[in-house]
Amino acid sequence: LRLDARPAGLPGGGRAQIVLCIDGTAVLRGPDGAGLRLRRGESAYLSAADQGITAAGQDGPAVLLHATTGPGTEREEKTATRDARSSR
Repeated sequence: LRLDARPAGLPGGGRAQIVLCIDGTAVLRGPDGAGLRLRRGESAYLSAADQGITAAGQDGPAVLLHATTGPGTEREEKTATRDARSSR
């Protein structure tokens, strides 16, 4: 995920997630406004109960790698299937 200063919702709400900052500094915020800063090389685990989380770059752009568990939504699965077919 490429981030700028505008908060963006993390995909995969309702499932456990791992977020790894690979460039810049990012801030994760919950619905209550509490924040967690991730610098390059730092990561965070979000449980399935952590919903409504947003991410934004702090003091410039940031890049996060994002992984989640379980099957995606139907739309995510269709997109992944279409992309896999088109790359053959």
